[in-house]
Amino acid sequence: MIIKPYTDSDFPEYLRLRNELDIHGQVESEDDQRTALSLPWMAPERDILMVFDGAAAVGYARANKNTSPDANRHFFNVSVAERFQDDRKLIDDLIARCEARIAEIAKDYGDIPLRIRTGCYDEETWFADAAERNGYELIRYYARMDLNDLVSLQEPTPPEGVKIRKFERDAETPELVDVFNRGFEGHFEHEPESLDNFEVYLKTHWYQPENVFVAETGGELVGVNWNYLNPEPEADGLTWGIVEDIAVVPEWRGKGLGRALIRGGQLTLRAAGAERICLWVDYANPFGAKKLYYSEGYVDRYISRSYAKDE
Repeated sequence: MIIKPYTDSDFPEYLRLRNELDIHGQVESEDDQRTALSLPWMAPERDILMVFDGAAAVGYARANKNTSPDANRHFFNVSVAERFQDDRKLIDDLIARCEARIAEIAKDYGDIPLRIRTGCYDEETWFADAAERNGYELIRYYARMDLNDLVSLQEPTPPEGVKIRKFERDAETPELVDVFNRGFEGHFEHEPESLDNFEVYLKTHWYQPENVFVAETGGELVGVNWNYLNPEPEADGLTWGIVEDIAVVPEWRGKGLGRALIRGGQLTLRAAGAERICLWVDYANPFGAKKLYYSEGYVDRYISRSYAKDE
């Protein structure tokens, strides 16, 4: 067994592993991964480890740097072929190497306490066991939810005085970032988005302006619905639309604005060619998100576990 740092020549095998080792058939395109590895806060040659059994790539580990300067909280994940999932020495070694890399990253955050996070699907008991024996605590459950019936979608009915329209990129970007941050106030471990990082995101192919909507009242933005049509069909062969984020500022919660935003986004994704729609949600979301999604027809597809260790 060989563990070595990632190099550019490993990209095809890395992309293959990302897709083949995902037990729920989520597929990433080449553009998705090339873009992810080119982001300014990513250093693939230091952040990714490749695992080889002879000449065959059989797994990887990846550390992900947090982009908020105010939260010294970083993530890693480990994925290996099924025949190596019982190899405790290998898995523990990969975890230790990711922790060492994160310890290097953490030096840039001064005296802010370090929290390391990792996660896995609920069915991946091999990694859940590894996380727990390495001192990680289960802190949260997250769900992927799917909307399978796109025939019965309903029209949005925003609250009186609120208009839902397309996002105007340059003129509204700072205000949109503020709405994102205010809309996620009170969410578990929310890290405020910076304008600089958001501008980086807007230059990637993930920004599809035709699928981004804002809610406006009195000349002020009060909500946003950010959607994405995945160009790469999943393992089931279907084209999926993704509800990336729905944010409603605190004073407008509970008034039907979130429902209006998601309905408008769903209709746009369907018109763009989506055959199914999915989203992700914190199971303990304090603002009733899961109840809203269930009432709109979403069903749970899988559960993910989130683990943390404080250093």
